[in-house]
Amino acid sequence: MAIHLRVYSPSGPLLGLLPYPSGLKVQSEHNGPGALTFSYARNAPGAALLSGDDPRIALVIDGTERPERYLLEDDGDDPADGGGEARPVQVGCRGSLALLERALIYPAGHTPGAPVIGLDPHFPFVNASPGAILATLLQRAQARGALPEVTWDFTSATDSAGRPWPTTYTAQYDAGGDLIKTVQAITGAGWADVRMEGYRLRAYVPDTVCATDHPGIVLYLGRDVLKGPRQRSRRTVRSHLLAAGDGGALAEVVDATAAARFGRREAFDGRGGITDAATLAELARVTLGGMTSAAEGFTIELDPAATQHRPGIDYQPGDYIRYDQRRTDPATLEPLRVRTIATTYDEGGHPTSSLELNDVFVEQRIRIQRRLDALTNGAASASRTPLPPLGDRNDTVAPKAPAAVLVGSWAYLDSEGQQHAALAVSWPKVTDNADGTVYDDAGNYYVSYLLPGLPIGGQTPQWSPEQAVNGTVAHYDQLPAGQRVQARVRTVDASGNSSGWQLSEEIILATDTTPPPVPSKPILARLIGGIRATWDGRGAQGETMPADFAALEVHASTAAGFTPTAATVVDRLTGAAAAPVTGLSYGTTYYLKFRAVDRAGNASSPSAEVSAIPDMVIGSDLADKILTAGKWADVERASLQTSFFTGFASDDPRWVKTSGDAGATWSTAARPDAPTGARALVASKVLRLEWSENLLLDPAVLYRMSVRVRQTAGTACKITAGLTGIAADGLTRINTAGTNAVDLPFAVAANATPLSPGGGWVTLTGFLKGYGPAAGPFWTTQPDPQKPASLHPNVRYVRPHLLLNVDGGTPSVTEVDMLTLEALEFPANIIGAVQIADATIVGAKIALATIQDANIGTVSASKLTVGQLKADVTVSARIKTAESGARVELNSGGIGAWNAAGVQTVAIAAGDGSVKIVGGLSSGVSGQRIEINPGGGLPEIRFFPTSGDNYAFINAVGGGSGGAYIGLNSGTFKLRDQDSAFRLYLTDYVSTLETIRTDTQEPWGGAVRMAAEGASIVYLTQNTLHGYAYATERGAWIGRRNDDGSSSEIWIDNAAVQYRGTWPNYWYAEPDYGLCTGTVQMNNWAAMALAYGPTMNSDMVPIVTLRDSHALRKWQVVANSRTGFTVSLESASPDGSAGFWSFRI
Repeated sequence: MAIHLRVYSPSGPLLGLLPYPSGLKVQSEHNGPGALTFSYARNAPGAALLSGDDPRIALVIDGTERPERYLLEDDGDDPADGGGEARPVQVGCRGSLALLERALIYPAGHTPGAPVIGLDPHFPFVNASPGAILATLLQRAQARGALPEVTWDFTSATDSAGRPWPTTYTAQYDAGGDLIKTVQAITGAGWADVRMEGYRLRAYVPDTVCATDHPGIVLYLGRDVLKGPRQRSRRTVRSHLLAAGDGGALAEVVDATAAARFGRREAFDGRGGITDAATLAELARVTLGGMTSAAEGFTIELDPAATQHRPGIDYQPGDYIRYDQRRTDPATLEPLRVRTIATTYDEGGHPTSSLELNDVFVEQRIRIQRRLDALTNGAASASRTPLPPLGDRNDTVAPKAPAAVLVGSWAYLDSEGQQHAALAVSWPKVTDNADGTVYDDAGNYYVSYLLPGLPIGGQTPQWSPEQAVNGTVAHYDQLPAGQRVQARVRTVDASGNSSGWQLSEEIILATDTTPPPVPSKPILARLIGGIRATWDGRGAQGETMPADFAALEVHASTAAGFTPTAATVVDRLTGAAAAPVTGLSYGTTYYLKFRAVDRAGNASSPSAEVSAIPDMVIGSDLADKILTAGKWADVERASLQTSFFTGFASDDPRWVKTSGDAGATWSTAARPDAPTGARALVASKVLRLEWSENLLLDPAVLYRMSVRVRQTAGTACKITAGLTGIAADGLTRINTAGTNAVDLPFAVAANATPLSPGGGWVTLTGFLKGYGPAAGPFWTTQPDPQKPASLHPNVRYVRPHLLLNVDGGTPSVTEVDMLTLEALEFPANIIGAVQIADATIVGAKIALATIQDANIGTVSASKLTVGQLKADVTVSARIKTAESGARVELNSGGIGAWNAAGVQTVAIAAGDGSVKIVGGLSSGVSGQRIEINPGGGLPEIRFFPTSGDNYAFINAVGGGSGGAYIGLNSGTFKLRDQDSAFRLYLTDYVSTLETIRTDTQEPWGGAVRMAAEGASIVYLTQNTLHGYAYATERGAWIGRRNDDGSSSEIWIDNAAVQYRGTWPNYWYAEPDYGLCTGTVQMNNWAAMALAYGPTMNSDMVPIVTLRDSHALRKWQVVANSRTGFTVSLESASPDGSAGFWSFRI
């Protein structure tokens, strides 16, 4: 890589070259001027240029001049150095943004050339965009003659990209501050981002142009990164903040997570001008929010030989990239902001770069400042110097209305966790009366607000009562979050004269966006066919959940490191509790996470991930009486795939009253004659009870629901026993009318079934399966498994439901012994007393292997359904796994297999043993193997050389007119962070060996192509051509497609050699270069000496052309060597330029 420097005058003309810099280092920084340093020998060509008054430096890399300009500010050498006249001069430069240091802020009332005595030493801005502030100060500086070379392309309305400024600010600056400090204050507060291109200042809306995200740029330790030390600072971590405002206002805020992690760490924050307690507390919360965790950053040294992404070219300071040592979770890389890029060039021009990512303090400070600006409407003063005091005057002239009214809001929670919004209204101080005289008899401002979208009592929304304010900020709280709001302000002087109203813009009141803390990790217990996940009700650091905590989502997946989504939610808890996750596959590992959600819908980051494998039911579990009600309890009440059972041995808080008489009571009591546990639920008066946990539903399974009840007092009453439907969100009820209400449940076991007082225990049974039409009906009154009840199609969970003592009068009492909901393998009563005498086969006979063939002679049946059939010999005309669809069949013709569409895919003939296979064939299920036509699409053979998923393959595709094309493809690999592969592709019109992206099949590197018309070697990225070499019957081409769309190319056509493109314009040569070309601008010269840079390997022949607009002059090359040449004029020229072409012989 060829590196040299060009030296320019402040007004622009080129002064000369510095062809031999050493130790050159370039540093660029986000929102900063950057720097350039190097050493240069005192006697090297161009060294005298370093002693100029104000030289400007440009960096040239491989003949291309970079747009940056650097101010040569420092240089020095040591006369005692042993190098003598060859001793190095150390040179330090700053980027052209540092020019702004050469201009100051003058008072707003100052006129160029006029005295400053008696002027107000401030420059205020009211409701001004960052573009307006910067442009105004630059215009004032240039009117005084400062910064003549600086230009800008932003306006008060739009940034340099044409994007409107989203926010305006009210600020006041002290006279005497320089403009670079003002720019740094604006960028440091997060109001804007800036870049300097040459001498043009560009300003952008923050986090837009100067914050491009490059998710595809990932730096890997050990590949791109040689060293990447991490810096973490806990110095500023705080858990408690004491804030003080004006008028004795105090507020203390606490972050429970920080307190749990770091202990109590206290800080203080003074907020002058804030008297409202709610505002002070919210500002303190925002400030503390930036102090609750350690800040972290990285300094990365890149390997120039390995990294695929060029710093300063592929990404700039301010942009976001990824580093594999920083993750938000095991599967996600965190975006890191590039703060600085430092590149050092060695003597051969080879670069070495280092990066600073995520400055440990800057990013955090900017985020905090932006939130504070939002809360105070940008009315933060850039100076703490107060405006001059005003005098007193009393007249009858009305004052002006405020120039603007700004509104901002923030959300907060009350002590019960309810969400509210607070409103801040601010305006600039009024200084003039309506007639232009000075407003010096100040009274108050009167403020009110309107909620346009919130009529109260059916009335049109009204303005709130006016509030008198002796200042420029008013605050309101207890407002409805998310509603539209508008404010107005008028000025009233001491005599009662009032201005008109000044209205604000209409905004939306803020809503809560703060998620709950990350919950503690699940505690898992293995169940039969399921997993129980228990939560202790706290955060990951042991903190309590906030007042607006709504629910804990339980997420489960079979993929490790999964991201929780709505599809992975399996249950919700409202506090410390256990969630059974049922219906799981045996032998499969399940991964679980928790996520906390508040009332506003904000979700926390997921908890730590834990895993478990469900227990399995084995044969010994099925022996007589081993699998009892107690064991079913371990299977979990929520497992509808197995069973739900509840007796009433004790009061269970999961039964919740949802409606009924005011005096209704229910509790458990001893009942010796109760068949289940000698206790029962005793309910008096009309009472509707609902189980509070969601039970999973399998619509393909038949369920039986039973309830055992009796009425012991009152007149004859009715009972309904069934299920409450719950929607997919786990919260919304769905009844038989399809509405969200507690009534009209799905009556499964009983539907307003009458009971008789004193009639004894009655068992009511019904069946349930699947979904019915949305319009119903959904239930049946017959206990018939052939006519089961069904559910509304929107139901995804169910909760057992009891409605007791309906129409039974005040003294009515009903007792419930048990309620069950069982999943059945087959409908009950299909095999009953007619086929098998009652009780002839009991549990004792079903223990493992207790029924043998000796006990069974011959079984004759038109249809036999068994779980397992063992026999020494089976003689059958036809055996098949299903009547139709996907199946396997053994018959007299052989063995066949069919897919779900009924197409035969395997045929093994019984006569000759021939085999035909339609579909895929694999030599193994994993590891090293060959798979033929695995996808069922194009003909394809895959080769798996290892145990992984990467494979090479051969495939074929048809072409036009019956053509047959074939491809040979390598396995995938990473190339510039894209999945890539090598491919040999043979067709009837071209053969290609190329690198491709596997996602788009587009070229992604070098390629060799051969066709009947010619051959080529090319380099492409996604069909964009770069370097190439073509050969055809007409000739040959070697060239490069440039970034601007042009080409640099040598074309050999018959006996002629042609070149299209440009020649280098006087940049550093190498000793073996055949040409050195360029043009040089000269001033007041009679002779010119130009150096090639190195000593060329052989003699050079210079050809020189003079361009002079003043006169015709003779010129001549008077000296020539392998290091350079000298041109002399017949007479001196005031300016002009010389072009030269030197070729080596």
